[in-house]
Amino acid sequence: MNQYNSPTLSLKSLFSTYQFIQVGLFAYYLAFLPIYLADIGNSPKEIALISLFTTISIMLAGPITQEISHSYLSPKNLNNFFEFSSIIAFLTFICVRDFYALSIVWPLFMFCRMGSQILIDSELVHHNFKGGLKFERIRVWGSIGFILLSFLLGIIFKNFNSLNGTLAIIPIIIALSITSFRLSNHLEPLQEYSISKKAILKIFKNQNIMILLLCVSLMWIAHTPLYIYLSLYLERLGFKSSEISIIWNLGVLAEICFFLLFTFLEKYFTVLNILKSCLFLAIFRWYILYTFTSYPWFIVAQIFHAFSFAAIYICSTKLIYQYFPVDLKHKSQAYLSFLGIGVGSLLGRLIISVAAENLNDYLDVQNLFWFSLIISILAFTFSLLLKEEKATLNC
Repeated sequence: MNQYNSPTLSLKSLFSTYQFIQVGLFAYYLAFLPIYLADIGNSPKEIALISLFTTISIMLAGPITQEISHSYLSPKNLNNFFEFSSIIAFLTFICVRDFYALSIVWPLFMFCRMGSQILIDSELVHHNFKGGLKFERIRVWGSIGFILLSFLLGIIFKNFNSLNGTLAIIPIIIALSITSFRLSNHLEPLQEYSISKKAILKIFKNQNIMILLLCVSLMWIAHTPLYIYLSLYLERLGFKSSEISIIWNLGVLAEICFFLLFTFLEKYFTVLNILKSCLFLAIFRWYILYTFTSYPWFIVAQIFHAFSFAAIYICSTKLIYQYFPVDLKHKSQAYLSFLGIGVGSLLGRLIISVAAENLNDYLDVQNLFWFSLIISILAFTFSLLLKEEKATLNC
């Protein structure tokens, strides 16, 4: 029996465990890495530049990974290479302090991590459209991992220091690599297609694809000030490490709730209508962050993470697969990662790197959320041009 139609409990567990640890690691990248970099002597501009270089590596991970796994190495062998390399890169990262070394080693680590994730997520999305697994139900374990890991790191950062918090990541990465090695046995070799320039042009001539990628890019641009400076901004406002951890966790808890409700929402609304509605609601998140600085309002803003991130993530993942031509569906997630998330993150960090020149105090971060508000309004406006399109599957 085809494994796509009846995935085993073991396969579901492996996908869930991988998501739990892989997404959980972003708790360190988003909430605690800026604090660690500041503690070892990096300026706001250097922190922004490291984030920029990391974004470039993440952006390139998708297309490079897909090209190598399609033409040179099997997904299994490439995934295992990424896992070994990520361990070496992280061990090197904790041993260096020089800005230039950090700017090479950390982006390399994230490239390997995202390369592995592209391979595994592509397989998972294919399972989803074949009816075997619910992507959102597997992905929710990643959000749970984010909460637990950020809670753990919050305790370590509060009671010890940022170096010990960084060292605590080592066993987590090893556990992730073990899971990934096991999961790599289930990665299917990519189906061979004769891909012509004409076939590639189908992507860029499809209005839905280009507008969707534009909307995703804009939303990742809008998130840039939050992802780079939120922890430092909250710290400057007087919040403790534990309180910062709670604020991040509230956002992810809202994300989990949305993932769990998504299957229910799909029964009554199309994925496209869910996307448009949530893009509108996302506007209010940036308005709140720009206008208010009290703890209750940060809680409200983080609840809106369900709309500004979770909805855009799950809807774009499904829509991009739906919109892509049959012979190119295996590349849909790589294009989303590169032209949507990657380009948006890159442009956002380029803009913020320039803005950091005038950042005299982390309290000034509040002004950057006005920029996020305008960008979010643009994303919603462009989404109104998207049209419904029937899914076509490659069987």
